[in-house]
Amino acid sequence: MNVEFHDPERSLKNFIREGIFSQITFSLLTATIISSYLAVIGANSFLIGLLVAIPYMTTITQIISAKFVEKRSRKKVAVFASFVAKNSILAIAIVSFIDGPYEILAFAFFYLIFNVCEDLLTVAWSSWTRDLFFRCTTW
Repeated sequence: MNVEFHDPERSLKNFIREGIFSQITFSLLTATIISSYLAVIGANSFLIGLLVAIPYMTTITQIISAKFVEKRSRKKVAVFASFVAKNSILAIAIVSFIDGPYEILAFAFFYLIFNVCEDLLTVAWSSWTRDLFFRCTTW
């Protein structure tokens, strides 16, 4: 594969930025913060437990997406999954201004999309890391 010197360098910078942003969003969506938010908007205990368990339940996405990612462009899949996940966070922020019974449903929908895309991103990102660091060490 013929890769120019600036391409791996630029990819490495983008890769590090994505990792930092993912850690920030992960920190903001911990179980403590989500369960507190859901309690404030009136969700019952069962619903809070179910929604807080979503990140653990969507981990199955990683198993399913492993084959998919290996047959596609890892970088494109990572960028797409990151874009959708980050926009889901934005949608969650916008939905928080809705009052009424649909606030919890809208939160659950976008939170599910966020977690599925983050799991897909994790697989693509890890695979892309393997390719990226191999290229960077062969400079």
